[in-house]
Amino acid sequence: MDFNSCEYYISENQCVQEKNAYIKRLIFASRNGEAVKSMVAKGVCYRKNLGVSLVRLSEIATMCEPNKELADRLWQSGGREEMILAACLMPIGEFPYDLAMEWVAAIVQVEIAEIVSMKLFSKLPYAEQLAKVLLKLPSEIPFLVGLSIVVRIESTADDAFCQQVCKCLFTNHFDNVAITHLRYTFLENLLFTKPHFRAQIENLLCSVNFENEQMRNFFMELLPIRL
Repeated sequence: MDFNSCEYYISENQCVQEKNAYIKRLIFASRNGEAVKSMVAKGVCYRKNLGVSLVRLSEIATMCEPNKELADRLWQSGGREEMILAACLMPIGEFPYDLAMEWVAAIVQVEIAEIVSMKLFSKLPYAEQLAKVLLKLPSEIPFLVGLSIVVRIESTADDAFCQQVCKCLFTNHFDNVAITHLRYTFLENLLFTKPHFRAQIENLLCSVNFENEQMRNFFMELLPIRL
């Protein structure tokens, strides 16, 4: 690295540090203790959580240009607000598949899984590939991330992709409310955008060993909708 390049790197690095510090100040100024208490009461616990609203975090995100190094720093901090902002500020074209898998492995909360899927994962050029891999993993959060991606890209996906998703949809019987509703949403959207899938969906639901009759009825209600 020559002198000019080194000088440029130091300047860029300092700029990222300043933006990172600025964002952390905005987060701290927007903290909401009551929101944190509410999350904890519901069993939603983060290593670091200041209870900043999603609306406010979206406002903060608009104050900065997308930047990979900045997004990386925010994500590595592990705080709820920082991880959400990292997803908003990561440039799509600078986020490789291997890094996406690293981020998925770092997610432990349903909220983060759904927001990062919405803000970042579902917009990636390899979103379909990522979703297919995650849906085949035996862990709950990666599976949830895969479903969150699928729900957002189903309308533009081809039949082959949707068929693969159907095959994976109930392979893992995770007892998770978010996963249940994502499954339902995917099938409901599929019936609406691709009605020729109705017979396949009916066969799928009839073959699933649901944990109870209430769950079976919840999904079977989908079928008469499009008759």
